[in-house]
Formats: sequence, C-alpha cells, structure tokens
Amino acid sequence: MSPKVKTFAWRLFWKALPTGLRAGRFSAHISQACCRCGIQEGEFHLFFLCDFARAAWFSSPWFIRSDVLIQGHTSLHSSISTFLRMSHPHVSIENILNSLWCLWKARNDFLFDRKKALPHHVHIVAKALSYDLYDVSNHMSSLQEVPQVQVSPGQLPLQGKTLKSDLLLVGPKIYSNAAFRCKKFPGLVQASVATGVGVYLSWPKDQFEINVQIQASAPATSSPIQAKALALSFAAHLANRLNIIHPTFLMHCLSLASLAASGEIVEANTPWSIRKLLGDVFKQVSNLRPQVFHISREINGIAHNAAHQGLHSNVEPEICCFASDHGHISCPVVSLLDTFQVQGFVIHAIRCYRAK
Repeated sequence: MSPKVKTFAWRLFWKALPTGLRAGRFSAHISQACCRCGIQEGEFHLFFLCDFARAAWFSSPWFIRSDVLIQGHTSLHSSISTFLRMSHPHVSIENILNSLWCLWKARNDFLFDRKKALPHHVHIVAKALSYDLYDVSNHMSSLQEVPQVQVSPGQLPLQGKTLKSDLLLVGPKIYSNAAFRCKKFPGLVQASVATGVGVYLSWPKDQFEINVQIQASAPATSSPIQAKALALSFAAHLANRLNIIHPTFLMHCLSLASLAASGEIVEANTPWSIRKLLGDVFKQVSNLRPQVFHISREINGIAHNAAHQGLHSNVEPEICCFASDHGHISCPVVSLLDTFQVQGFVIHAIRCYRAK
C-alpha cells in the first residue's frame, strides 16, 4: 500500500480529514458545503452519497450502490467492515482505501485547481496506483540482494539511546505516548481528570504487516515522564497479552527510554513517581526479550496523535478490524483484546488492519 494512502487512511479513521464540515467549524471563510453539489460535506457525503461518488462506485469494477451500502451505519469504520465482508471479487482493504484516496484527490483537484475528473477516472487512477506500487516494490526487491533481516548490529545505537530511523528495525515495534494535558474523560469519575494514552503496534506476519492502534485514558499524572511511563506500562501489558516476542519499545522521551533500557528501578536518578510503573513494565515483558530506543516525535506521530485523540473519546470502546480475510469475530487480535483490561485504564478504541 502506498505511504500516501496509509497516511490518508490514518487521518480518515481517526477523524482528522479536513472535510468541509470539519474544517468549516474552525473558520467562517471555509465553506462546509460540497464543492460539487452544495450539500454539507461530511465523510459519508464525500465518499458515498455525493452524486460523483455514487457514480464512481457504480462504475467498473465495483458496480455497487454506495448509498445502499452505508444504510444503517453511523461510522465509516462499521461501513468499511461491512464492505470487507461482502462477497465481491474486488474487495480488499487496499482496493477500498485506494478508491477512497482517489475520491479525496479528485475532490481536492476540483476544489483547489478546478480540474474536472469523470467518475470512472477514479478507478483508473486507483488501479494504476496499485500497479505502480507493485512494480516499484518488485523493482526495489530485485535491487536489494541482502534481505532486510540481515541488519548489522552496528547500525543500531545502544539501547536507551536515540534511534534516527525506525526503518533500521526488524520485527515487532511498539510505539507509545501520553497526552499530559489533562482533561475530563468520559467513563471516569465525575470531576476527575485523566491522561490520554496512545499505543501503536506493528509486526510482520505471513508476508503481511499487522498494525494495531489503541487509544485509552488513565488517571491524572503529576509530570510528563510519569504520564509517558504510564503509557509504556500499558504498552507492556499489550505486548504480554498478544505474546509479542522480541518487541522493540519506542518512545520520544529520552530519559524514560534510558531508564527502561537499564532494567534498574532503584537507581538514584530514577524518579520515585515512575518506579512502580517501571517495575510493572519489567514484570510484563520479562519473558519477551524486548529492547528499548528513543525516537523523535515525528516518528512517534501515530501514538502521539492517538494519545491526544483520547481527549474526545467516547465512553463505549470502539473495536474494529479492517483485514480483508477476516471480520470482527475471527480476527485473532480483536479476539485477544476484546476483553482486555488493565486496572486504572479505560480503553476507547482498538483498530486493527493489515498491510502488504
């Protein structure tokens, strides 16, 4: 899947896409109306209900009525989950996201550059996007005679130090962060405050890559490092629950990464406020043989944004799986996390998807 489509998908699923309805709330100069038909532009309208989108979905190779597809659904997540369970020969998470991205691009081209596309052009571009990525991937793999798994240990810094790129890592990666700016959270005691927690897990499996984004909240913390230690503790519980062997924990707090990599709790420079949390981390991952590195905030962007999304979370947890070969019930990740609980934490969202 193209990196730009992955970025688009993240923004779409985390409700961060600047549609007219969403962007118009922040400025009176931004129209909330669809640039094609003048109706209020939300995600459902833009991608499924606008005449242009309906014509695109009804053309080759989909031949479906998008207005009927989303009937009875209140979120894009449930709509796409239903879409993936259809016995349609063209259905896959990659094909759906490529088509949605092309609809988004066609909208932007028309809105900002006045470039008019026809509905069937959407799928021509989506098909070319898949083929181009396939050709580039095959070309790059043919140029690389040394497999990716043969990364020299000398390329990695000492544990607890700064890793300039997570592309140097092979195997499971677990990113964590916390939103220290406290705010009232639904699901907690009234008038209490809480800390947003975001965790992003990525690991290879069966020639694919499993990606899981988790959004949670926890009681208030007294310092940024305590908040981030709380997020790391939650990430450790997740790794233990999913039995992820040889995970690499990544965070953009250098002091916490150094302390977690040391494996010591009673060192003089370890703040008392996080000693219990570090002890919990070491207990959870004692059999997983982990490693720990510090990364920049840019690399940790998904966990960072997921933590801040907690400030607007719902009480009821949202658990979704977007893998094309299994639904919510049979997803191994969802089945393990469906009843997952950690004392003191409130889980708001679990989203699992698979990429090539």
